[in-house]
Amino acid sequence: MATLGLNIRCVAGQSHRDAISRFYREVFGADTVHPAEDLDVYVLGGTACIGVYFVADDQALTPQQHEAVGTWIEITVDDVEQVRAQLKERGVQELTYRDQEHHYFAAPGGQVFRLAAA
Repeated sequence: MATLGLNIRCVAGQSHRDAISRFYREVFGADTVHPAEDLDVYVLGGTACIGVYFVADDQALTPQQHEAVGTWIEITVDDVEQVRAQLKERGVQELTYRDQEHHYFAAPGGQVFRLAAA
C-alpha cells in the first residue's frame, strides 16, 4: 500500500514571492522556513509542507498553465466555508472545475489548490 507524503514542491515566478508568503501565512496560518535563497517552505498544521522554488518569471508556469497542466494541491481545513469566504474577501477567484463537491482556487503565482474538510 502507498500513501502520499507530507511534502509538496512547486515552482513560482520570483515576482510573486511576497504575495505567496502573505497568502499562505495569512489565509492558512502557515509557518515559513527559508532553507535556501530560492526556496520558501510553508509548514501547515505543523507537519505538511509546501515548498515553493522561485525562478525567473519567464521560467515559471503562467496561471493558465498551472490550471491546465500543473500539479494541483489539496489543502484540508477545519471550516471550508469560512476559508472560502476569506479567500473571496481577498479577491481570490474560485475556479470552475467539473468536481462540484470541492472548491478550487489559485494562489498568487497560479498554483491551483482545492479546499477539503479536515
